[in-house]
Amino acid sequence: MYIGQIIGNKYKIIEIIGHGGTSKVYLAQNLTLGNIWAIKVVSKKSPWFVHEVNEIQALKDLCHPMLPRITDYIEDEAACYIVMDYFAGRNLLDHIREKGPIQQDQLKKWTGELIDVLNYLHSQTPAIIYRDMKPGNIIVNSDGRLRLIDFGTVRYKNEDKTEDTVYIGTQGYAAPEQYGHGTSDERTDYYNLGMTLVHMATGTHPANLMGKNIEGVLKKSEISKKFKEFILTLIKTDPEKRPHNSGELLKLFEYACQGHKTSIFKFNRIVPKSFKTTMAVASLIPNSGVTSVCIMLGVYFKKQGFRTALAEYNNSGDFERLKDELNKLLRLDYCNDHTFEAEGLIFYPNIKDGSQLKKGLDIIIQDMGMLNNDWTIREFCRADIKLIICPTVFWKFWIIRDFEQKVKDYFNKDWVYIVNSDDEKDERAIKKEYKVDNIATLPFTRNIFNPSMDEEKKIRRMLSQLI
Repeated sequence: MYIGQIIGNKYKIIEIIGHGGTSKVYLAQNLTLGNIWAIKVVSKKSPWFVHEVNEIQALKDLCHPMLPRITDYIEDEAACYIVMDYFAGRNLLDHIREKGPIQQDQLKKWTGELIDVLNYLHSQTPAIIYRDMKPGNIIVNSDGRLRLIDFGTVRYKNEDKTEDTVYIGTQGYAAPEQYGHGTSDERTDYYNLGMTLVHMATGTHPANLMGKNIEGVLKKSEISKKFKEFILTLIKTDPEKRPHNSGELLKLFEYACQGHKTSIFKFNRIVPKSFKTTMAVASLIPNSGVTSVCIMLGVYFKKQGFRTALAEYNNSGDFERLKDELNKLLRLDYCNDHTFEAEGLIFYPNIKDGSQLKKGLDIIIQDMGMLNNDWTIREFCRADIKLIICPTVFWKFWIIRDFEQKVKDYFNKDWVYIVNSDDEKDERAIKKEYKVDNIATLPFTRNIFNPSMDEEKKIRRMLSQLI
């Protein structure tokens, strides 16, 4: 490989950004779209080639904000090239080397993020065991959020195995069962997490603590007694003495965080991972922000790990204009004649039915535009969850009653009116004046692709009323 080399007639190599014993990772640019990707190059002569290919199988169907997506795969006679999301930032190992131990509030926040992504991996069928949690495999982005990289060591949980056939892991972080003392499972990842937390809390690599009293080292750090006990439980030598599942892990973590303010559950779901639904969004008057609401909801579900698509069931052209603007900003990940991808979402412009939609989606959000004809209303009624954006100024509230009279042949009590406002008084006013019970408030959001924590909290409140 050399700088400037073209891979698959699509990607130009810019620089090398990482390497290990079995592969190298390069920064590359898509020649058509101009956007940036990471490409892992694995030699077919490598004895670990099969294990590296496991990374493709493990990641290809996953969708979580902390995980890279695999977007392309190329092979030639010498190697395979795995094209995936590039996460800008620095790895946590370098962060610790420069700044020292992580302060408790930040440590708890990041612990919550790491627990969430492990729980997501373990919720797959079969469960995906990561097996190599360590600061060197964690990226801290410019917003201070974590991303998990390098899935070359993953395996699927196998209930029939009594021992790992390949010993793999990183010294200092690897659990005893990764060295032939049993089979790796969820508890293995909890041990790796615990040792990662030891490194984060003390600033010392766990390999340098072998033979030392880790409890004593943790006592000298600035973490609370409860959080110290939480870490020590994770790194028990006997897997039976560690948490057995995500429920036990979360209970221990919540107890360890009692009495401390921390925003640790950013990606917690209000519904289970198996949840699948179609959600239609429409309006009573033009220019009500239907597309913005669809994107805002899509981003929220995407952050919770759901494979989410937005389908435009109207001919407004908004999706095509959005694609053009995202392309100018180099934020377009993929596009063809029928669809495009950006910000972790899949967009389908101007479709007439669901036959064009990709298989394996969890959430489909339909942008219906204005409910002004029979076809739109019929398609709207087919959705599982039906949301109608209504006026937010009191002198237009009458439109709601007028609309219900016009569509009384279609009207269904499971339709939900949405007030796009920061003031819940509007919701209460409509309830009182027009005896409408199915109504919820959705906040104004300054950046629909990156809502604030307070805005996400309000979105969550609204959705919890519906689901």
